[in-house]
Amino acid sequence: MDLRSYFRRWMEYRRNLAELSEFDARELKDIGMTHADIYRVAREAFKADAVIAKRKTASAKAGKATRGAALFVNA
Repeated sequence: MDLRSYFRRWMEYRRNLAELSEFDARELKDIGMTHADIYRVAREAFKADAVIAKRKTASAKAGKATRGAALFVNA
């Protein structure tokens, strides 16, 4: 994972925190949350993005290796 990707995810995490922090207790209750849940939910989304980014990177690397192997076999 590169630094730009990490920074983009970190900024998204901060935006999520800011947006959820603006909700009052009633609004949070409507979506099944409390103020205590805000950091946990934002952190889980941040970690989920990291897992997705790692899978994309691994998939891209595997695709490159597969294409190279196919070229070698066809030669």
